[in-house]
Parts: sequence; C-alpha cells; structure tokens
Amino acid sequence: MKIVTPELKALLDSGRYKQAELYTLTLTSGEKSRIGTLSGMVLNWGGHEFPPNGLLFERGAITSKLHRGNLDVDNTDMTLWYKPGDLLEGIPVPQFIRNGGLSGARLLIQKAFCSLDSAGNTNPVVVGVIFLFEGRVSMPKPGRSSCTFTLVSDAEKLSVSVPRETINLNCMNTHYDSRCGLSEAAYSHSATVTGASKKWLDTALTQADGYFSQGRVVFVSGDNTGVMRTVKRYVGGQFFLVSPLPYAAQAGDVFEAVAGCDLSAATCAGRFDNLDKRRSFPFVPVYEENL
Repeated sequence: MKIVTPELKALLDSGRYKQAELYTLTLTSGEKSRIGTLSGMVLNWGGHEFPPNGLLFERGAITSKLHRGNLDVDNTDMTLWYKPGDLLEGIPVPQFIRNGGLSGARLLIQKAFCSLDSAGNTNPVVVGVIFLFEGRVSMPKPGRSSCTFTLVSDAEKLSVSVPRETINLNCMNTHYDSRCGLSEAAYSHSATVTGASKKWLDTALTQADGYFSQGRVVFVSGDNTGVMRTVKRYVGGQFFLVSPLPYAAQAGDVFEAVAGCDLSAATCAGRFDNLDKRRSFPFVPVYEENL
C-alpha cells in the first residue's frame, strides 16, 4: 500500500500536477548522488536538491504481487547513461564502475509530484513522493556510454538459510565483524607501490610472511583508485593478488592493506590474540557408521 500525505492527496485530487522520479544513489563509501528526471529543473525534497545532471537512469518495470498473503517484489533491470566527463567520486564514470565502485551500492527510486501554477508552470518544490523501489546494485556491466545492472530487492535477505550457524570445525566469524571484535583499522597499513603488474605488487612493507595473505588491498590513488582485491599470498613485502587489477599499478600508487586471517586457531591466537572470540567446534567426534 502506498502512503499518501493529505497535501499530496489534495494535489492529486486537483489534477494539476507534474510527475518526475527521484533517484538517490548511495555508494559504498557513503557518498550520495541525487538525480531528478524533470528536464531543466532542480527539484527539492527532504532538504536535498535533485538536479537533472549528466547521469540518467532508465529502469525496467517494477512489479509486485501477493503470494499466499505475502508481498513479493521483483528485482528491476536498470541502465545508467553517462557522457564523457561525467564523474563519480572524482573518477570518470566508466573507470569508476570497472574499478568496482558500483558493486554493493544502493539505489532508492521515488516518484515525485509537483504542483502547477495558473499558467501551467511547474513548482520545483515537491509536494509529496511515493516510494517505488529500493535495492542493491548487482552485476554492473559498464560500456562506453551506459552501464546495465540489476537492482536487487532487500527481500533477497529472506533467502538466508535457517539455522544460519551449523556445527563446524572452522571459525564461523567473518573477519573484523562484530562477533570477531577486532578493529580493522588497527590492522590496516598504508603502502606505496615500488614495482607492479596487474597481478602482483612490490612494496617496502616489513610485516612477516603471510601477514596479509587472505586479506585485501584497496587502492586510494592512481588508475585503480577504489579497486579492492583479495591477497592470495604475501611474501617479503610482495603481494600476489587473487584476480588481476583492471589497470597495471604504477610506482608511487598508494593502497591500504588489511591483514588477513585463514580462520585457523593458530592464526587467531598468534597473529590477533583473539582466541576467546573464536566460534568453532574443534572437538566434534568423527562420524562413524553403525556396522
């Protein structure tokens, strides 16, 4: 059911209004980009401006249905159009997307209603909005002038298996999550590339071999800004990556490296002194068939 304020109901009853859509894109960094679809006019809603800037969203149909008393909302196909010179977080949009900048971002879609004056001119102050869809950006595929992706409904979270935890010999924490309790910042180290390719990075770091293995690196400068990669192996200050970088790193590029964990008791105790937070069942008896 759509919630309509008395002011919006009165406007709809009058029949004198113009519709537009408001898009709020929230990147994983927390930065928000707001876009309105009313050509040549900056819309105002909730203390924010929604300009018709260079970015343009095009969406597929949003459908919902009742199934056994529950409301199901389908995922929605989206296209983001951009022009040369359009930027996200200071990076050209195609490069930003190839670097993984849209992966995990969220998009809120609202329908806005603006009043018309006696001459038929649109008031840029929005009278009210109706919620249409909100979800997570999944599988972005960038091209020269557009990027297609799927906007995944939050209802997807309901597909988590129950129970979430099973008896397991390995630690069931996610490294640095609330149950693990470790501070990621305390185990993050800034590094400068001294030599590299797309698959490995040389640095002057002096941490022990294996310290960053199964951890990750996130670039903060250079062509790979915003790119995150998992570390396959760390030996003698050299990082070997699980998957190659989109661009070859250059000497002087800076990245943040986060210590990794193989979820073993030895690493938990020796590297992190965190054995009391480890969640595993190391003394489960071996399964034996009755003969």
